[in-house]
Amino acid sequence: LQGRLKLDELITGRWSLDQINEAIADTKTGRARRNVIMFQ
Repeated sequence: LQGRLKLDELITGRWSLDQINEAIADTKTGRARRNVIMFQ
C-alpha cells in the first residue's frame, strides 16, 4: 500500500474486546460502519 491509503480515516470506531456487543449494536444501527476490535 506504500502509505497511500489513510486507514485511520476509514475506521469509524475502536472498541476493546469486552465492548464487542456494543460495537455490533452500533454497526447494526448505522452509528458505526468500520469497527476495529483492540486486543489489549
